[in-house]
Amino acid sequence: TYVLGDGGVGQYRNLGSTVTTGLDASLKWQVASWLELKPSYTYMNAKDQDTDLWLAAKPEHKLSLDAMVRPAKDWVVGLLYTYESQRYTRSDNTQYADPYHKLDLRCEYRYGPYRYFVTVENLLDANYDYGDGLPAPPRVWLVGITREF
Repeated sequence: TYVLGDGGVGQYRNLGSTVTTGLDASLKWQVASWLELKPSYTYMNAKDQDTDLWLAAKPEHKLSLDAMVRPAKDWVVGLLYTYESQRYTRSDNTQYADPYHKLDLRCEYRYGPYRYFVTVENLLDANYDYGDGLPAPPRVWLVGITREF
């Protein structure tokens, strides 16, 4: 597991014995020919068996909702919402990263085997930390082309 030490410097450390149990569920729902919803939920109980403490960087709850709209032929616009609950940043469970909400946007156009896309990650420019305690990036714009073979 990743262990954040004093002064913000961390390292990976081997644990003797861990157990991770939980539930992972998702549903893909075609509401209309132009709208697709995909909610998903993950519950995770991840603990170090030797200490009975939570593993670092593992959220207990993660919820997401993808909403994909097809406004015209070959076009897809998607909003992707993510929520993650509190995650401990230290293996001794004394520090944690707060829960966060994040919204991403993706626009895509297909032309033959090509996909042209624009993605905006962290659309609302939310301020949050990753599970390792490091700050996540602010709003990021990605523009690209992919080709299917």
